[in-house]
Amino acid sequence: MKKTSILGAGVIVVLLLIAYFMMPDTPANTGIEHTQSNFEIYNPEKVRVALPVVYYKLDNGSIIKIHNRNPFPFSIQLPTEKLVFPNSLTVYKIGRYKNPDEVFHIASKFGISSDKLYYNNITGAYLYHDNNLSFEYETRTGFVRVVFKNPVSVEQKDTWTEKALSFLKAKDLLYMQNYTVEVVDYRKLNNKSFLKAVIVKPKLENIVVDNLGFAIVFEGDKIVRIEGVLPKKIVPVKKYKLKAFPEAIEELKEKLKKGEPMKNWYISWMAFTEMNIQNITLTYRLNFEGYIVPVYTMHGTYVLDYMNLHDKGNITAIIVATRI
Repeated sequence: MKKTSILGAGVIVVLLLIAYFMMPDTPANTGIEHTQSNFEIYNPEKVRVALPVVYYKLDNGSIIKIHNRNPFPFSIQLPTEKLVFPNSLTVYKIGRYKNPDEVFHIASKFGISSDKLYYNNITGAYLYHDNNLSFEYETRTGFVRVVFKNPVSVEQKDTWTEKALSFLKAKDLLYMQNYTVEVVDYRKLNNKSFLKAVIVKPKLENIVVDNLGFAIVFEGDKIVRIEGVLPKKIVPVKKYKLKAFPEAIEELKEKLKKGEPMKNWYISWMAFTEMNIQNITLTYRLNFEGYIVPVYTMHGTYVLDYMNLHDKGNITAIIVATRI
């Protein structure tokens, strides 16, 4: 079997933040009005989901190109344990800071004088830079990043988690009443962790919002940067019935066969004859319009067994859970 990937397996990922980093700045997105029920998590006009182009060569000399659909006959195997998910969930929407005084107030938390902020009319971002730190706040997305050139010491705490939460509370940035905390490797050098990050994500109705929150990055026991989305408010929009999980799987199968554009779904690998789902979670996801939408996220393995083609690996899939 010969397989050639144009983009390489290393880029078979979705940049989870891109979807809301590129939210358009239109009146429909600056308010909290609700106008739709067919939610999407990716906007093909604003962001392109990176998928590999893969070529397989068969023994008969013919070549199969795999890109946006699965041409093979395939099945999807579910976990054997009983899956229990709620019948309905509320969709939420975030508001963003737009008023200059509000952004000045955010900057002041880091000792930045309001008369020194620069506003970029093209990107809609407030920017600041000096010898101690750099600051940016994107009004179109709510994304904030502060890089400390002189790493910041935090009140003495035992763990990175305690230090991170203490920092957020001191800056009045911990807007979440309910949240999850995870410590991850942010950067590695020579296969060793060089920087650690504490990831803080909000929970709504006790369900994690997978791509909203903050990353507080540490070098040693000092903070070197903080980045994430800082919403002005999170408001409930409407309660929606959810697709039963088997229904969502049938929808995923149809999208894989037809090669539908990845608007309300995603899969990391197209070429398989069997997908074995080992883990399923129901999470919230912030989309490009500012809606926080329930999605099913699936992790597992795939097998390709077709003529002389034999391949296997890990696979991830996502599909919006709200019923249209």
